[in-house]
Amino acid sequence: MKIQSERIQRKCRSAGIVLSLFLIHFMASTGWAAIPAVSNIQVQQSTGTTILEITYDLQDDDGDFMHVSAVVSLDGGITWPTVCRTVSGDVGSMVASGSQLSFEWDAGADLNDFVGENCRVRIFATDVSPYPEMEYFRIVGTDTLAMSRTVPDTIAYAESLQLMWRARTPVLDGLPAEIINEMDSSWPYDDGIMGYKWRLMEDNCNPEISDCWHPRYYDQASGDSVSYFAEGVELVFQNDGSGFDPWSRLLDSGEFAMRFTTLDIAGTELLHPSLQGFSFVVNYDPETILLKGETDWAHPDDPEIYPYYTLLNDPEQIHYPFTEGDRIPDRSYVVFKALFRDDPRDNVVSPAYSMGSTGTADGIRENYTGGFYGFQIGSSSVDTDPTWDAGLHGFYADTLGFMPSPRTEFTFRMTAVDEHGRRDGTPDEMSFQVGFPPCVQCLELVPNYGDGSSYTQELACYDPEVGGHPCFNGDQDFYILEQGEAALADRSYLTNQGPIYMGIHKGTGQVYYSETEFDGLEYYSFPSDVYSMGLYLHGQDDSREAWSDPRSRSMGWRYQVDYECDPGNSIADGGGIDDLSSPTWGQTSPYEPGLEISPVTGLWKLKVDVVVPRILVDLGAENFRLVILYSMANGDAELADDLFNKCIRQLGSGQIQAIALDQTKCGFYPLRPAKYHVFTEVRPAASGPGNGTWRDCDPTFSGVDYSLDLFRGTMGSLDNIPVEKNFQILFQGSDGDLGCQVEGNREKLTLPHWLSE
Repeated sequence: MKIQSERIQRKCRSAGIVLSLFLIHFMASTGWAAIPAVSNIQVQQSTGTTILEITYDLQDDDGDFMHVSAVVSLDGGITWPTVCRTVSGDVGSMVASGSQLSFEWDAGADLNDFVGENCRVRIFATDVSPYPEMEYFRIVGTDTLAMSRTVPDTIAYAESLQLMWRARTPVLDGLPAEIINEMDSSWPYDDGIMGYKWRLMEDNCNPEISDCWHPRYYDQASGDSVSYFAEGVELVFQNDGSGFDPWSRLLDSGEFAMRFTTLDIAGTELLHPSLQGFSFVVNYDPETILLKGETDWAHPDDPEIYPYYTLLNDPEQIHYPFTEGDRIPDRSYVVFKALFRDDPRDNVVSPAYSMGSTGTADGIRENYTGGFYGFQIGSSSVDTDPTWDAGLHGFYADTLGFMPSPRTEFTFRMTAVDEHGRRDGTPDEMSFQVGFPPCVQCLELVPNYGDGSSYTQELACYDPEVGGHPCFNGDQDFYILEQGEAALADRSYLTNQGPIYMGIHKGTGQVYYSETEFDGLEYYSFPSDVYSMGLYLHGQDDSREAWSDPRSRSMGWRYQVDYECDPGNSIADGGGIDDLSSPTWGQTSPYEPGLEISPVTGLWKLKVDVVVPRILVDLGAENFRLVILYSMANGDAELADDLFNKCIRQLGSGQIQAIALDQTKCGFYPLRPAKYHVFTEVRPAASGPGNGTWRDCDPTFSGVDYSLDLFRGTMGSLDNIPVEKNFQILFQGSDGDLGCQVEGNREKLTLPHWLSE
């Protein structure tokens, strides 16, 4: 801190005021920063006015903006009661270095009638924050404990509070003690603080029209009380209900807000509300303890381990304990138990109050299409009649349950509520996962769509790392028999299901099927027949979460039937989507052809249509080639070869890929539960109303806030890696067994020697 002093003889008047000015200017330093310097001070009073114009030079080598202020002594420097408030010009905050800076002070506005010959003005320039800093303390016994200004501290309910405060002003940095003592007229005389004011924010006082600050004294001249900066640094709140004023009444639970301001020897006051604010909280938070894989130690009469779940399809309702991070089955009901008590430091006002509790649950669902979706089950109403009364150390206890949703991580929390409605600010919580994937038991092909399955529902789930599964031992071969050829005993033959037309577009080469003949100008049209295989999709949900209704045994499938000579999967095989990327949720109507879901077993049965030209079956492969060559290709062997292979593209090797899904979608048959209903609060009953379920597409029960589609949270078997099954379809003719030739490996058309010659 750098000090300079200089005596300047001037007179000024404010009504009856006569001032002689003795100016001392000093600057505050900040660490290693350059010290601001004030020089060349000049004072001039405007003739016939009480306006003083003060000019000065100000320099700071760091280029900082500075705060400039001034105070006045009316008794030759013994006291400094007056701050130069009515000022304008280069004064206050954000003053930059410069020459001939000036500001005007209206002494008549700041002083009442006064006559004096021994007045002094002091100018302050500082490049640090000019505002004093407040500190707060409370006295507990013989201890003085600091209180936070930014984060409210808590005191116990109905506990007395002895509140103390003090301020520190930055203008003291580096200022000699004799200067401080000379300027500081308020006790203690060496802290640079002239006094304090305080205000209770619950007073509903409007500072725009009233003086809301304390302490106050009665001013006879105005006939009203006015606030003043006092030396007092302590307030005592009895907080015992002995009176009605703020010092003796029982303070309400919650935040109690105040404001403090102070004035330092530089005339700087805490004026902005953000610097004045101070508050403390009355009443400590209650405490909540959620049991996590343990028994209730506060109430040993309850031997249950919490939390636990029960399966909704379990007639015995067995309790299965689980703990933090565990995975539990879908279609279960979870029950949590929490212990809760008031903070022992709070004084009890209503001994009959038994503590309350409430609970809520947040869900984060992983969508099967990617991404996450968050939702919340609303808080339960506060229950102030807990099942278990105060036990060990005053802990009450109660349970709360709800039904979770699949493929979701839930975070369940319970919150204690004390007699004043104050909730635990850090409620205890626990997270757990819900849902197990379904499994594929078998991909079964049968020679004809009308054939039955060879497997029962008890077939084991397929595990690709374990061999010996009866459904996946070896490939399946099926045959289409040329007319007049004898069937072999060890072969499975497809039977003719009826006529159809195959058309190959002459421009694009695309293959189409129709019940009517194709236009010969645009298409090569082939009378054909349909040979339909049956594809059974055997799958089931995890036994811990399976539905009792067999129609809900499998909720959906993603499947695809591919052929070696149809790598783009362009052939529409029959029922369902036949696209591994798109789920089949069931039948779009009860009469949809090509897809059946057994109401007895829940087994899915799909029709796979294999289309074969009738001339091939009637005349054999070689004659069919010749018909194409001469009646359609006009002798173009390459075109004939291409048409021949497109006609038999379903012959040869094939593969089925399938993924079982554990959820379904509303609007598909058979109708199955497909919604998760988010209730307005946690605490619904454990079973569905009437004959319905908690997952009906159109709920008829009350309390539902909104509903979520379960199909979005579908889980797939084997982490969505498809199970594969290979097969072959061959044409058994007089020339041997025929399958299609993969592009690049096809043999060119070979003609009989008598035609080639």
